Amino acid sequence: MYIREFNNFKEMLASVDEDINSIKVVLGELLRRVETLKIKVESEKALRDVLSKIGVSEDQRQVSNVVNLKRVRIYIKPTAEQELTSLESFIEYLSSRMVILESIKKELSLFASAGVEARIEVIYIDGLPREIYIR
Repeated sequence: MYIREFNNFKEMLASVDEDINSIKVVLGELLRRVETLKIKVESEKALRDVLSKIGVSEDQRQVSNVVNLKRVRIYIKPTAEQELTSLESFIEYLSSRMVILESIKKELSLFASAGVEARIEVIYIDGLPREIYIR
Protein backbone atom coordinates (compact mmCIF):
# COMPACT_ATOMS: atom_id res chain seq x y z
CA MET A 1 0.00 0.00 0.00
CA TYR A 2 1.29 3.43 -0.87
CA ILE A 3 0.06 6.95 -1.63
CA ARG A 4 0.94 9.05 -4.68
CA GLU A 5 0.13 12.63 -5.48
CA PHE A 6 -0.53 14.00 -8.95
CA ASN A 7 -1.05 17.53 -10.20
CA ASN A 8 -4.06 16.52 -12.31
CA PHE A 9 -5.91 13.58 -13.81
CA LYS A 10 -3.86 13.62 -17.01
CA GLU A 11 -0.72 13.06 -14.96
CA MET A 12 -2.38 10.20 -13.12
CA LEU A 13 -3.59 8.64 -16.37
CA ALA A 14 -0.04 8.79 -17.71
CA SER A 15 1.06 6.86 -14.63
CA VAL A 16 -1.67 4.25 -15.16
CA ASP A 17 -0.54 3.96 -18.80
CA GLU A 18 3.02 3.32 -17.62
CA ASP A 19 1.74 0.59 -15.28
CA ILE A 20 -0.26 -1.02 -18.11
CA ASN A 21 2.75 -0.91 -20.45
CA SER A 22 4.99 -2.43 -17.78
CA ILE A 23 2.56 -5.29 -17.32
CA LYS A 24 2.45 -5.84 -21.09
CA VAL A 25 6.24 -6.10 -21.20
CA VAL A 26 6.30 -8.58 -18.33
CA LEU A 27 3.49 -10.60 -19.91
CA GLY A 28 5.44 -10.81 -23.17
CA GLU A 29 8.50 -12.12 -21.36
CA LEU A 30 6.44 -14.60 -19.36
CA LEU A 31 4.66 -15.92 -22.43
CA ARG A 32 8.03 -16.64 -24.05
CA ARG A 33 9.10 -18.52 -20.91
CA VAL A 34 5.83 -20.46 -20.92
CA GLU A 35 6.45 -21.65 -24.47
CA THR A 36 9.90 -22.90 -23.49
CA LEU A 37 8.51 -24.61 -20.41
CA LYS A 38 5.78 -26.33 -22.43
CA ILE A 39 8.50 -27.98 -24.51
CA LYS A 40 10.30 -29.06 -21.32
CA VAL A 41 7.05 -30.44 -19.85
CA GLU A 42 6.53 -32.57 -22.94
CA SER A 43 10.10 -33.86 -22.67
CA GLU A 44 9.60 -34.71 -19.01
CA LYS A 45 6.35 -36.53 -19.81
CA ALA A 46 8.12 -38.54 -22.50
CA LEU A 47 10.88 -39.43 -20.02
CA ARG A 48 8.29 -40.50 -17.40
CA ASP A 49 6.61 -42.68 -20.03
CA VAL A 50 9.93 -44.37 -20.85
CA LEU A 51 10.67 -44.91 -17.14
CA SER A 52 7.20 -46.36 -16.68
CA LYS A 53 7.73 -48.77 -19.58
CA ILE A 54 10.95 -50.08 -18.07
CA GLY A 55 9.23 -50.71 -14.74
CA VAL A 56 10.19 -47.71 -12.61
CA SER A 57 7.11 -46.87 -10.56
CA GLU A 58 5.82 -43.37 -9.93
CA ASP A 59 6.58 -43.75 -6.19
CA GLN A 60 10.25 -44.48 -6.92
CA ARG A 61 10.56 -41.40 -9.12
CA GLN A 62 8.65 -38.91 -7.04
CA VAL A 63 10.30 -37.11 -4.16
CA SER A 64 8.56 -34.02 -2.81
CA ASN A 65 10.45 -30.91 -3.70
CA VAL A 66 7.93 -28.49 -2.22
CA VAL A 67 8.09 -26.83 1.17
CA ASN A 68 4.82 -25.18 2.14
CA LEU A 69 5.13 -22.30 4.57
CA LYS A 70 2.21 -20.25 5.85
CA ARG A 71 2.19 -17.72 3.02
CA VAL A 72 4.74 -18.96 0.52
CA ARG A 73 5.68 -22.16 -1.22
CA ILE A 74 9.33 -23.04 -1.83
CA TYR A 75 10.30 -25.33 -4.71
CA ILE A 76 13.66 -27.08 -4.60
CA LYS A 77 14.76 -27.84 -8.15
CA PRO A 78 11.25 -27.36 -9.57
CA THR A 79 10.01 -29.43 -12.45
CA ALA A 80 9.05 -27.72 -15.68
CA GLU A 81 5.44 -28.59 -14.93
CA GLN A 82 5.60 -26.87 -11.54
CA GLU A 83 7.16 -23.77 -13.08
CA LEU A 84 4.63 -23.78 -15.90
CA THR A 85 1.70 -23.98 -13.48
CA SER A 86 3.09 -21.13 -11.38
CA LEU A 87 3.79 -18.93 -14.41
CA GLU A 88 0.34 -19.56 -15.86
CA SER A 89 -1.22 -18.47 -12.55
CA PHE A 90 0.98 -15.37 -12.51
CA ILE A 91 0.04 -14.54 -16.11
CA GLU A 92 -3.64 -14.84 -15.20
CA TYR A 93 -3.09 -12.53 -12.22
CA LEU A 94 -1.24 -9.93 -14.32
CA SER A 95 -3.86 -10.10 -17.08
CA SER A 96 -6.69 -9.43 -14.64
CA ARG A 97 -4.67 -6.60 -13.10
CA MET A 98 -4.17 -5.06 -16.54
CA VAL A 99 -7.92 -5.27 -17.26
CA ILE A 100 -8.63 -3.51 -13.97
CA LEU A 101 -6.10 -0.76 -14.77
CA GLU A 102 -7.58 -0.29 -18.25
CA SER A 103 -11.05 -0.02 -16.73
CA ILE A 104 -9.86 2.54 -14.18
CA LYS A 105 -8.14 4.49 -16.96
CA LYS A 106 -11.33 4.55 -19.01
CA GLU A 107 -13.41 5.77 -16.07
CA LEU A 108 -10.90 8.45 -15.04
CA SER A 109 -10.34 9.69 -18.57
CA LEU A 110 -13.71 11.45 -18.26
CA PHE A 111 -12.22 13.68 -15.56
CA ALA A 112 -9.15 14.38 -17.67
CA SER A 113 -11.17 15.16 -20.79
CA ALA A 114 -13.47 17.44 -18.80
CA GLY A 115 -10.40 19.47 -17.90
CA VAL A 116 -10.65 18.93 -14.17
CA GLU A 117 -7.49 20.63 -12.88
CA ALA A 118 -6.97 19.74 -9.27
CA ARG A 119 -4.28 18.16 -7.20
CA ILE A 120 -5.20 14.56 -6.45
CA GLU A 121 -3.97 12.01 -3.98
CA VAL A 122 -4.31 8.33 -4.79
CA ILE A 123 -4.19 5.43 -2.37
CA TYR A 124 -2.82 2.30 -4.04
CA ILE A 125 -3.47 -1.13 -2.60
CA ASP A 126 -1.66 -4.06 -4.21
CA GLY A 127 -0.45 -1.68 -6.91
CA LEU A 128 -3.94 -0.59 -7.97
CA PRO A 129 -5.58 2.79 -7.37
CA ARG A 130 -8.32 2.21 -4.80
CA GLU A 131 -9.21 5.65 -3.52
CA ILE A 132 -8.75 9.11 -5.00
CA TYR A 133 -8.93 12.38 -3.12
CA ILE A 134 -9.47 15.52 -5.18
CA ARG A 135 -7.89 18.46 -3.37
